[in-house]
Amino acid sequence: MRKIVNATILCKTCNRVISKEKYIAWSSYIKKQFCSKECHDTYQRRNMTKVKCLICGNEFLVSASKQKRYRTCSSKCREIYYKKIVNPYRYKLSQKIESKKKRNKTFMDKRIAVECACGCGEVFKITEARYKLNVTGKHFKNRKHYENWFRGENCTFFLGGHTNYYGADWRKQRKLARKRDVICQHCGKTKQENGKELDVHHIIPFRYFNKSEEANKLDNLITLCIKCHRNTNKAQFNYIKLGNT
Repeated sequence: MRKIVNATILCKTCNRVISKEKYIAWSSYIKKQFCSKECHDTYQRRNMTKVKCLICGNEFLVSASKQKRYRTCSSKCREIYYKKIVNPYRYKLSQKIESKKKRNKTFMDKRIAVECACGCGEVFKITEARYKLNVTGKHFKNRKHYENWFRGENCTFFLGGHTNYYGADWRKQRKLARKRDVICQHCGKTKQENGKELDVHHIIPFRYFNKSEEANKLDNLITLCIKCHRNTNKAQFNYIKLGNT
């Protein structure tokens, strides 16, 4: 572990004495410390000079070592500087309609035509890099097409679907389960503490039974509160997702 030492720092800007705890690894930087960010910024500006932008005429601060390199105040001005001053002939050629059409045609010719994998039959073009990066080999026109396809059996989290109908005897068996358990079998919450009737959960999921009578047996039913029911379903889902049945 690095040791901590107490260092007395003299601010370079306002000469204010400050004592701070610093790591030994940072000892070489102690002399360059400042009492605040404002003092640090003020100190940095002392060694800077004002330069006039060649494009817009605005003045900006640059360090002495960068005066020859920085002749413009922003990226926009830099772009105009290289286009109109450094190489104006090339810039004029690039602005012609024929040049733009040629560039666009060359760019589109390099693209690869693919069919949307969602089944809509639409054909669109993608770059060669995007085509190579796609390991699955399935290409979609946009996010909506992908979302329409990523449902049901195509979804990686699909477990066979869900139904709200648990057979003709479900209501009767649910009442019997609530009458038997009375409280949540995990945390002990009552109906009043839960805020409504307690949920009845299938210990072995309903989807694994061929007949509803077998799934709705009292041995396969347990009474839970809302929170415990949610957590149980989540744990059950993660268990099945790992390949356990």
